[in-house]
Formats: sequence, structure tokens, C-alpha cells
Amino acid sequence: MKRALSILFTLLTFTVVVYAQGETSNFLFESYKDAILFYKNGLQSNEKVNFNMIDEKLYFIDRSDKQIKIASGTDNITSILIDDKSYVIDENGLKEILATNPVLLYVRYKVQSRSKPTQVAYGGTSNISSVSTYSDYRSGGQQTILKSQDMEVSNIYNCYWIEKNNKKYKFENKDHFFRIYAKKKDLIGQYLQDNKVNFTNKNDIIKLVLFAEGLN
Repeated sequence: MKRALSILFTLLTFTVVVYAQGETSNFLFESYKDAILFYKNGLQSNEKVNFNMIDEKLYFIDRSDKQIKIASGTDNITSILIDDKSYVIDENGLKEILATNPVLLYVRYKVQSRSKPTQVAYGGTSNISSVSTYSDYRSGGQQTILKSQDMEVSNIYNCYWIEKNNKKYKFENKDHFFRIYAKKKDLIGQYLQDNKVNFTNKNDIIKLVLFAEGLN
């Protein structure tokens, strides 16, 4: 355990935050998940993590003091394994890997957010004229403004990426997808119509990409 902790603190810097462990409404997972973090130097560590979809940062529970902290320096991480699913993390956030062959396909969960409603008389709430109060936490010379605690997720949608031939292609709907496979638009259009592809369904997207890549 000491070795795992030393790996984490060597490779990641962090900022202490004040979220309670049960407060996960703005997070990808309903609770902190057991995860294996794989690093560029070949080492790995076991952590409890979650991903805040508003501030797009990786949070973990520090085993030494049980505090929730934000991990910085995540560019040292090559992949994260959570519940038998693989993820990558970069400056654009956390992405779940959906397929690796014949192309790399992953999904990023993006959100729309709004200010949390303020309390009004008789126990009600109001979104009108809400004022956010930000807290400043510092650790190791770093600063994090915890504005995400004054925000809440209002909508979640999928943003997909295809990576092939050393290029990345982003799509969220069929029009975006047609741009990637412009020469196969007619056949793909017929496939979309016949199979009623739902772009919020990851399995539908995996099958769609496999179909597009299999066309001559």
C-alpha cells in the first residue's frame, strides 16, 4: 500500500477539496469507484476515483487522510481501468474506450450545467438571481476555484471520437458522422435508416463505426 501511495504522490499533484464522499450529483459515477491507474513509466496504483463532469477533473480519495482530492498532472496516466472498462484522460477530460479495432473509438460524456437554485421562503428554491460563492483552496502552490460546487448538471450528452491514421475525428450526430465518411454517405445513410441508430446508445455507435469501416 505504501508503494501505491508513493507512486500516486510522485506522479500526481493534488488539491484538497471539500466534497463529501456521498455528494456525487455532478460526477460520472454514483459513488467513488475502485480503479487501477496505469502510468507512462510502467507503474500502476489502485485508487478510489470519480470524475467531476462540470470541472472535468479526476477526483480520488486519499487513503492516508480519507480526504477527497483533485488529481493534477494526469498527463502521466496512460489509462484507467474501472469496472472492466478502460478510460483515457487528457486536457479534454475523461473518455471511455468503446473499441480498439479496426479503429480507436471512445466517448466523452459532456454536460450542460446551471447554477444551483437558491433557497427561498417555505423551503422552496429559485433559480432567479442566484449568487455563487467560490472557495479558493491551495496546495503545493496550486490553486483551484471550486465553482463546480455551486453548479449542477442539467443535461448529459455523448461526444464520440474516432482515432485512425494518426488523426482524430469528433462526432455527436449523423451529420458529423457523414463528414468523416463522406465517400460512403449513401450506404451509411441507408444503414442509419434501417437500424434506427440512436446516437446516445454506445452499442449502436460501435456497430455503426464497424459497419462504416467495413465498407469498401
